[in-house]
Amino acid sequence: MNNEKPRLILHVKDLNASKEFYTRTIGWMLAWEDSEKDVLQLNTKDGDPAAILTSKAPEDGKQYLDDVFLEPQLGNRFYFTQDGLQEMHNTLQSNGHEVTDFIIEEGFGQTLVLTDPDGYHPAFWEELYLADEAIIDLYRGGPGMLEEALDSLTESELDLVRSPEKWSIRQTVLHLVDSDITTMQKIKFALAEPGREYKTNLYDPNRWVDGTRMKKENSKPLSSFLDIYESIY
Repeated sequence: MNNEKPRLILHVKDLNASKEFYTRTIGWMLAWEDSEKDVLQLNTKDGDPAAILTSKAPEDGKQYLDDVFLEPQLGNRFYFTQDGLQEMHNTLQSNGHEVTDFIIEEGFGQTLVLTDPDGYHPAFWEELYLADEAIIDLYRGGPGMLEEALDSLTESELDLVRSPEKWSIRQTVLHLVDSDITTMQKIKFALAEPGREYKTNLYDPNRWVDGTRMKKENSKPLSSFLDIYESIY
C-alpha cells in the first residue's frame, strides 16, 4: 500500500461533478471519500496519490497533504507525467470530451491540456526521446538561443504580459533558470551517489514568483540571471 500523501489540492464547487470528471474522463481512481467533510482523495491509474478535492473552506483538506504541496488558482495548469498521450487524446476525442490543447514539441515532449468543471487545467506531459548526444547539444545551445531571443527587448518589454494574472517575459525566463537549477541538483545526486533513493522536493512556481526576486520592482537585471543559467552548462 502506498502511504505517501498527495501533493495537490483543488478547491471545487461541486465535489461529485469534479469526482466524475477525474475518474471517468481522466481515469483516476477514488482512494477514499468523507461525504460529511466534503473531501476526497484521488489516485492515479498506477495507484499513486494524485490530489485532494474539497468543496469546503480554503483551509480544509490540507491535513491530508504532503508537507510540500501545490494549491493552484483557478485557470492555472498543474502537471502530471503520462505515457501514451496520443492514445489518450484520441480516446477523449472519440468519447466527445473537449481537449483544451494538445502541444507536440518534436524531439522534446508533448502536453495534453484539459479543463475541469471548475476551470482548472490538468496538463499531462510525455517525453519524446532523442539520442543522448542530441539532448546534450540542445542543452548546450539553450542559453545562447535564449539570449538571442531576448537580446532586442528592453527592460519594460521584458515585463509585458499577455493578459492579467499571466507571467511576464521576465518571470517566464527566470522560471526556466529556477527549473534548471532544481533539475541540476537531481543530476548531481545521480552522478555523485548512483543508486541512492532521491525524494523530489517540489516547488510551486507561482509562489516562487511572489516570494523571490521575480517581481518588477525587486528584479535585478535579467543578464545576471542568464549568467547563472549559462554557468550551469
